Amino acid sequence: MLAYKKIPVTFLVRERGFWNKVLPKEESELVGRHIREHHIDLRLETELKEILSDDEGRVAAVITSKGEKKSTASL
Repeated sequence: MLAYKKIPVTFLVRERGFWNKVLPKEESELVGRHIREHHIDLRLETELKEILSDDEGRVAAVITSKGEKKSTASL
């Protein structure tokens, strides 16, 4: 719903594939491609490490387990 409203979306997935513990590898890859085709930023083998807040206590950025920092200001 967020992507439909042109709000950038990022999925952080711990595993090597989206739903790879539920679906066969080929189907998991198909779901991953479908997600990306709909302009969702799919980050595999990546976890949320930290949420950073601004002076008003709102989310300002997140840091992933790979050290990437994504700011909400870019949204």
